[in-house]
Amino acid sequence: MQSAQAHGLQTFKASDSWVYNFKKRYGITSRKITFITTKKKMDYTAEIMAQAEMFVQDIKNEIEVLGPQHVFNSDQSGFNLEMWNGRTLAFKGEKSVSTVVQSIGSTTHSYTIMPTMSADGDLLSPLLIVLKENNGVFGPRVKESLFSHENIEVTCTKSGKMGNVQVQEWIDKTVRPTLPEGENRILLDSFSGHKRVTLPVGVQVRTIPAGATGVCQPWDVYGFRIWKSFFRRLSNGLRMLEIGIELRHRNTILKLQSLTHFQLLSPRFKKMWKYSWYRSGYLDENPGKFEHPVKFCLDEIGSSCSLCPSKSIGFLRCAWCKNTLCVAHFFHEHHYCKE
Repeated sequence: MQSAQAHGLQTFKASDSWVYNFKKRYGITSRKITFITTKKKMDYTAEIMAQAEMFVQDIKNEIEVLGPQHVFNSDQSGFNLEMWNGRTLAFKGEKSVSTVVQSIGSTTHSYTIMPTMSADGDLLSPLLIVLKENNGVFGPRVKESLFSHENIEVTCTKSGKMGNVQVQEWIDKTVRPTLPEGENRILLDSFSGHKRVTLPVGVQVRTIPAGATGVCQPWDVYGFRIWKSFFRRLSNGLRMLEIGIELRHRNTILKLQSLTHFQLLSPRFKKMWKYSWYRSGYLDENPGKFEHPVKFCLDEIGSSCSLCPSKSIGFLRCAWCKNTLCVAHFFHEHHYCKE
């Protein structure tokens, strides 16, 4: 009505048929309300998006000045002790669809990883992994038998989540030894533990506005989706083979995260990590087509192991050497090559 009056149609009155045709033309129909909000919350959301836009522009300026190899993003992500796929095939109309896991309890308990990547598409190594231990410490026997490799740093808490101490460990053990010389910036969310750390000289933290991580945190926008998809496929593959590998055990978790991290370190996926920054708005140029780790390593593999004289069934194609590997060569022998 106001729009009609603005165009000089002072006597315009919409009839029922006019309203019906208008709704039909623009696809407007009656729908059940599934979400309620308030005007205050809508205004708050608009404010957050404005802050996010300003933050992204500020970081773009820093990338231009410092170079993409000096700007990093890191974030925490929780993983269930046993990862499983939430979907499966079933007959249409079935009301109950079940799946089989090794331990129901392990599908609800979790641990944390904290990876770091640069705007230039490089992952940092080592990767910090925070396991869940009842007393928050590793016992002497556990320490002796704990799987280790140069690309992971392992610690623990009672909850499997990070606190101030673990954030400082991340700084000291994964960030400080690997950042390039010169001025560096790290994008972190507003978690309070990030504000209480001692940073190396030349490193400054840029805090992503609270509530905006879903649109301007590269790990949240795209990175973790890839990581979890890859890790889930590895877990599902080992479970389906039924070869006695307990997915919830400490060393299995550490081996799988270490091997996942190593595969994702491959230069083959550099464009993919840069895409996380592009999709978040920090890079203006699309890095172009890239190979997806799940497709390259787990879908397009040979039928038999390239390194096994008995030609065992292929399990994964290495992103570094491109050899098809069986479970023995990949998991049990811990395949780390850079050929």
